[in-house]
Amino acid sequence: MASSASELSYKIKNLKDKKMFLEAIDVFKNERANLSLCEIANDSYLLPSVIYCMRKQGLFSVAIRCFKYFRQANGGTLKPNHWNALMWVYFDVFKNNKVQSLDYGLLKECIAEVQATKSEFSITTLNAFFQLYIKYCKSLNNVQWQTVEGILTVINKDILSTETTKVTLQLKGKEKIMELASNLEEYYVLLSKSLFENTKYDDCISCCDEVFEIIKKMHYKNHIWFKYRKALAMMKLLRYAEAHKLLIQIDRKESFWFVQKAISECLLFDGKKQEAKNMALQAFINGKEMKYKGDLMLIISEIYKQLDEVEKQQKYIILYCLMRQSNQWKIDANIWQWVNKQNFKLTDYKYEILLKDLMLEAAQETLQINDNKDSNKEMEVVIKKILHKNERGLDGFAEDNRATSYYFSLPATHKLFSTIVLGSRCKAILNQHEKNKKKSVRILVVM
Repeated sequence: MASSASELSYKIKNLKDKKMFLEAIDVFKNERANLSLCEIANDSYLLPSVIYCMRKQGLFSVAIRCFKYFRQANGGTLKPNHWNALMWVYFDVFKNNKVQSLDYGLLKECIAEVQATKSEFSITTLNAFFQLYIKYCKSLNNVQWQTVEGILTVINKDILSTETTKVTLQLKGKEKIMELASNLEEYYVLLSKSLFENTKYDDCISCCDEVFEIIKKMHYKNHIWFKYRKALAMMKLLRYAEAHKLLIQIDRKESFWFVQKAISECLLFDGKKQEAKNMALQAFINGKEMKYKGDLMLIISEIYKQLDEVEKQQKYIILYCLMRQSNQWKIDANIWQWVNKQNFKLTDYKYEILLKDLMLEAAQETLQINDNKDSNKEMEVVIKKILHKNERGLDGFAEDNRATSYYFSLPATHKLFSTIVLGSRCKAILNQHEKNKKKSVRILVVM
């Protein structure tokens, strides 16, 4: 029988090193009665070794109860090693998705205690936990954002790793090297999202501004998502004009349907109904994620209502209802009430047929709008391909900032004939073109 905490600690360490975890736990149970609770609690290695063995056996709740028991017995204080051992218990709790009835208050205390030591081991421990916590949050369908914000506000972001790592992925039978975001970048992603979801819009805007000062190289197009989230927060604060400018910046670089949807909302708020309709219809035909476009359908319906186009207003509400039914989702009671007052039945329509018809109408309308709008619009293009360059002239293809390809040609006598090379950045203007013919541009100047 061990006569001291250090002697018992030595016994358990030997068993732990041999991976005899259950035996180590049994020794602790049988021999701890010879020692006072404070002796056990004040030994730097005994209790951490026991908690480690419990963790390795998957006895997470037992390990946490053990920690709490000896902490209380010792007047509420334990050593840094104890807190580190508990942090690794929480690591395995999230790794194995055993978070039911988790004491988040103790978890936040643990994070605060571990990072307070500022030792290299503690920083490594915390970064390992945070990396796993990110994966856990991303795996959830319904995130408790108040809980997430509570965890993030405890974490000292200054000790989070700024290092990126590279992994090799298999995509369509080919290997691709991908660089992963640092813990610090992921921290800002989670924090901005949690602040937005918890309706702390001013704080969300500040967070999205701060990240651009700290993270110089972002991953997974986060430079776009932070701007988008900032714009959404501005819209919640009725700062539509500012949000509109930011969303336009995004749309010029990446043509996402949900960005175009937000732009249409800004325009509608500003009373620009036709422009709002045009942008909303572009969002409608952009991308294939139709089941996520329910709100967009309602926005388009509202726009047509304000434009006194009742038939189209009705069709988009019908489409919304049919889409919800096709996915076995509930329909809002107010919309049901509206539908029941109309002189039609949803059963008179087929979702796929109505969707096809409205997509075609929207495509035709936006094509006409864009042709009229773009015919005299100056744009910046990059020469991507040269087909011919000879005594007859020069022709090839150029791309704009959305990767849209345009044909161009110049006679050999043109002043820019010898200047244009592969990769040249040029200002150009879209040529008028007939239906079913490829788009082309007229090069104005080499930049």
